[in-house]
Amino acid sequence: MDRTATQPVGQAQAAAVDRPAESRGLIARAAQALFDLLSSYGLTVAILLCLMVLVYFGTRMQEQHDLNEVVKWLFESWVCVIDTRELGILPFAFRWPGAALLLSLLAVNIICGGIVRMKKGRRTLGVLLVHVSVLFLLLAGLVQYAWGTNGFIKLFPNESTTTYQSFRDFELVVAEPRGDGSVREHLISAHELLRQPTIHGKDWPFSIVVRRYYGNCEPAQSRQQHAPDTVDGIHLRPIPSRQKMSDLPGALLEVVVPGQPAQLGIVWGLHRYPWTVTVNGGKWAIDLRQQVFDFVTPDGVPFEVRMEKFRKEFHPGVRMARHFSSDVTKVEAGGEQRFHIAMNEPMRYAGFMLSQNDWGPQDGSNGPFYSVLEVSTNPADRWQLWACVLIGAGLLLHFGSKLVKHVNHQSKVST
Repeated sequence: MDRTATQPVGQAQAAAVDRPAESRGLIARAAQALFDLLSSYGLTVAILLCLMVLVYFGTRMQEQHDLNEVVKWLFESWVCVIDTRELGILPFAFRWPGAALLLSLLAVNIICGGIVRMKKGRRTLGVLLVHVSVLFLLLAGLVQYAWGTNGFIKLFPNESTTTYQSFRDFELVVAEPRGDGSVREHLISAHELLRQPTIHGKDWPFSIVVRRYYGNCEPAQSRQQHAPDTVDGIHLRPIPSRQKMSDLPGALLEVVVPGQPAQLGIVWGLHRYPWTVTVNGGKWAIDLRQQVFDFVTPDGVPFEVRMEKFRKEFHPGVRMARHFSSDVTKVEAGGEQRFHIAMNEPMRYAGFMLSQNDWGPQDGSNGPFYSVLEVSTNPADRWQLWACVLIGAGLLLHFGSKLVKHVNHQSKVST
């Protein structure tokens, strides 16, 4: 006789059915808990407090560093390192969520708590409009970061330019010599150096092999003269980004010509001179520089910016500028237009915004002085204005309805 205890068939089938149902219930409860967290007021308060800390330290760090460096380090990063030692506040550095992470969480928080979870109706129409407008404002910042440009020009009086340089983006320039003495430039973005281990240019008699690429580095004397990554006793030493505010990329490149020995060279973001290689009797120049943009209107018409006059006023007794401004002329197709650029008084033209950023030299000399103008383009230039208008309209609608309700209630009580 088989004495093994067996479970009735009906109970076994019920248990098999209950297990997937229990798993689905567990997943549903976990999803609900995550949604409750993402839509909570507590998360909103935590995000705003973290942003307040970023704004405070970002303001203080401008005492030691350039504004664009601080923006890149704190406000365009997911996680940043705040070194309080250089500010004399605390004897250590600490990691903190960057604005990119915090604003992404804020967008999710607004969608979950301010739109999906909120009760829809006539009474909440104004609040709903405010939340949608804040999302629109965050979207405008994302569009500006992803598709806008941000750079600078440095001009002495009577100098002019048709281009401006990027603050943060670099490009590899391969200069091709021509028979008439001119040079044709082939441009490769620094991001492509990471994606393409070998670069083949159109009609190039050679290819470029990217042996090493560093997002932030500096040239250093090599201890091993014949090391594979050393050129003339120099190699590129990588630097962690947290140790240096301005990232300077560099690359170890190899020019390969069929049937000839490979040529090895180093390019770096602050090299004064390009790396020159000889290919089939012609000299090609290879350089890593800050990305260059042209002043071109949306209609494809180029224009130039000419510096007419730079003004500055020092604080009494010190060489700290109290006020500085620039008079510039925009020259386009034979026509000219004058602009005055000062702090909080930018020049706007054809999608470009030129604002006063800096001046120099600030080494105590008496000039001549140059002006540094920040140049930016933003496809969402007016989106922020529209978003602020909609936020104001939503607040007016919400509090206006509350005021009307209160007045009606008081009138009924008084009667």
